[in-house]
Amino acid sequence: MSKLTEAPEGQDGAAAKPHEPKVVIFIDKEQFKLDVEEVTVAKLFELAGEDPKETVMALKHGNELIKYTDLNQKIHLKNGMKFVVIHCEPTPVS
Repeated sequence: MSKLTEAPEGQDGAAAKPHEPKVVIFIDKEQFKLDVEEVTVAKLFELAGEDPKETVMALKHGNELIKYTDLNQKIHLKNGMKFVVIHCEPTPVS
């Protein structure tokens, strides 16, 4: 699933050049193309289709995970940022 705004039509009715997204990010290895450079943590959850009550959003930065717990926190996005969703519930053992 990617978030890309459709390009407007040109003056002669033909399709204009394809719109280039401002930023490309990844959430759990899924690519998202966004037209904004800043989003809230809540918006990242919405894009990922995850419930913030059961999960935590984290940014993979090298070997480090930076966890975001405030849904209203704004994140300045850069191309190639990689986020992961961490599930808080314990996994059942068979």
